[in-house]
Order: sequence, then C-alpha cells, then structure tokens
Amino acid sequence: AQDAVTQSWLTALRFRAERHQLVVIPGAEGAPRGAVLGLGALAEVAYLDLWNLAGAPERLPAGAWRIATPLPREAATAAALGWASGCYRFERYRSKPRPAPAAALVPPQLADMAYVRRISAALAMARDLINTPAADMTPERLAAEAMALAEHNGAQGRIIQGDALREGFPAIYAVGQAAASAPRLIDFQWGDPAAPKV
Repeated sequence: AQDAVTQSWLTALRFRAERHQLVVIPGAEGAPRGAVLGLGALAEVAYLDLWNLAGAPERLPAGAWRIATPLPREAATAAALGWASGCYRFERYRSKPRPAPAAALVPPQLADMAYVRRISAALAMARDLINTPAADMTPERLAAEAMALAEHNGAQGRIIQGDALREGFPAIYAVGQAAASAPRLIDFQWGDPAAPKV
C-alpha cells in the first residue's frame, strides 16, 4: 500500500514486515516523514496486541506519531496500551531519572484511553513491585504499597500485625516469626458494605 519511493526504500533496507521490524521513512529534506512497523504473521490489524507496539517509543525519532492504518476499537486500544507499556521506566534506585522516550503517540481515534490509563498504571505498579529486589520487598514495604493503593482507590484499609495477627491469623504469624520484618495482613474494604464479601 506504500508509494513507489517508499517501496524502493523498504526494499533497499530489506524490510520484510517481520514482527517488531521498524523502518523510518525519510522525507525530501531528510527529516522523518513516517515509519513502517512490521507485524509478522498477523492475519489482520484487528488482532493487534499490546506487544506489537511496545518497542516503538524507544526506537522512533522524537515527535508526535499517529497510526495511519485505521484500527478497530479493540486493536486501537491494544496499540495505545502497548505504546504506554513501552514508555515504562523503573526509577526507584536512580539518582537522576532517565528521560522519557521523545516519541509520543497521538491516541488512535477509537482507543478507549480511560481503560489504557487504568491498565497501564496497574501494569507499571506490578512491574515496579517485580523489579524491586527481594531484599527491599519486605512485608512493611508491601503493606505501604497496599495502603497507598487502597487510599488512591477510595478503599478503607487496615494493617493487622503483632498480637492481633497472632490471635486472628496464627498461621501467618507463625510463618513470619523468623523474618527480620514482622508479618502483616492487609484488610481492604471498598464498595457497598452490604454487598457479599470477597
């Protein structure tokens, strides 16, 4: 579907549309006028998943980028979520944060951006917890993360520890006795108090 000049450029660079293969297309003045991203054996763009675009933010030149191929709602949302995932940074131990990717995505027209923001924030939180060394992921730190999550979402939370934990949850207390950081149980309450408990 590309014009003849673009096709020649892609042929010269041996572009085969392999998954994650990306080629920037120069304009007449040498500045980028677009890019072509390979999707591999994807049958059609409707089956786009978040990993198809996750590597793009780091590899594209600075500027605002939009997806030229029309995408159905689900694929547009997956593309935006993939882009957000590619912008993730683990900064907990850095004295100076790394700069964010200079390439920015203009949200695809049909993308559910409220969903993308919620899920990308949840994924970033999970990735932060996973990337934190086990020595730093103590019960105390996990409890603090859990309470911050509860507060952010309007939930009521309480930390059960010490004697209250020994009396109400003796198995947790017993398993955690040898730990340098005392065990804790986090209890959340959120939503209608009359609703069934999970």
